[in-house]
Amino acid sequence: LTSIVSAGIAFVGLPLWLLLSSMFFTNQQQSSVMPPPATTTTSVAAPNAGVMSLPSNVASSLSAPSASSTAGVVVLSQPITKAEVRNLFNLWNDALATGDPATVAKRYSKDGVLLPTLSDVPRNDFESIKDYFVHFLEKKPDGKILEGEIFVGNNWAQDAGIYEFTFADGSKVKARYSFVYVYENGQWMISHHHSSLMPEEVVRPKAITKDEVRGLFNLWNDALATGDP
Repeated sequence: LTSIVSAGIAFVGLPLWLLLSSMFFTNQQQSSVMPPPATTTTSVAAPNAGVMSLPSNVASSLSAPSASSTAGVVVLSQPITKAEVRNLFNLWNDALATGDPATVAKRYSKDGVLLPTLSDVPRNDFESIKDYFVHFLEKKPDGKILEGEIFVGNNWAQDAGIYEFTFADGSKVKARYSFVYVYENGQWMISHHHSSLMPEEVVRPKAITKDEVRGLFNLWNDALATGDP
């Protein structure tokens, strides 16, 4: 009986031992011969030199955006209402009332431009702007906005329309205007100022009768009678 049991165990166990041994040695051989990890390459065209391959890690470092390229400067908008924009004109008009050309010129920004009403020369720096107001302030002007439209942007504002000046001799003149203001060094300054006479009023003809024309001679003759050259 014992011999029969031993023969049975040998009959069943031998094939099982051979199978386990085969699996063990096969795994050992596979683990000892592992292929090197594959390296992905990226082709980069070079002028007149064919195609050059770069490792994927190098190519990704070349194509990845740098920190400086994604970094930006955020400029916060300085809020201003339309009423405050209109009040900037009042500050400029108050500067006119001082009679000091330098005070008026200081209302303009560092790169401010003035296209004045009574001069053909654009003024684009402090000295030239001040020079214009030397003569303009001799008339003692007082400005008033008759109508205008205001637009507000990001750190800039525009006020454009029609204003009128009253001078010390009582005369008045209307003109078209545009002010562009910018926020500079903590305050609102005039970046662009354009002023021009009303074209229709400049060229508008005034009717005159023949009797009024003859009357002009009489005015000249009366001047002769004064004896004053």
